[in-house]
Amino acid sequence: MTALLSAVLLCTGCNEDREGNDDDAPWVTIKNPTEEEVYQTDFTAVRLGGRCDNTTWEVFAYNALTDRTVPGYVLYNDGHGTWFADVNLEPGENPITVTVASDEGKGTASDTITVIYSP
Repeated sequence: MTALLSAVLLCTGCNEDREGNDDDAPWVTIKNPTEEEVYQTDFTAVRLGGRCDNTTWEVFAYNALTDRTVPGYVLYNDGHGTWFADVNLEPGENPITVTVASDEGKGTASDTITVIYSP
C-alpha cells in the first residue's frame, strides 16, 4: 500500500529595524530527507529537517492522520537555525504540519514535502 505524506513547515521569526518594522522576512527550507518536493520510503518514520531563521526556539510536527504532535529540535550555527523532527508514518495519507516558532513570535514562512510511504 502506498501512503502519501505531506509536510508543511512554518517558521516564525523576524528582524526589525529601529522603528520596529520587519525589514527581513523569516525563511525556512526543508533539506532532509531531500530538497525535492517528493520523497519515497519504506520506513515507518521519517526525519524531516532543514534550516530556518536564527530566532527559532520551538518546533512541533503534527501528523493529521494519527492526530499526534511530536516535538522537534533546533540547533544554531553560523547565524541560522537548523531544525529536525522525527515523524511516525501510517499507511495512507499522512499530512504533516511542522511549526517553527520564534522567540519573538512574529512572521511566518513555510515549505512543503510529500513523502510516499510504501510498506
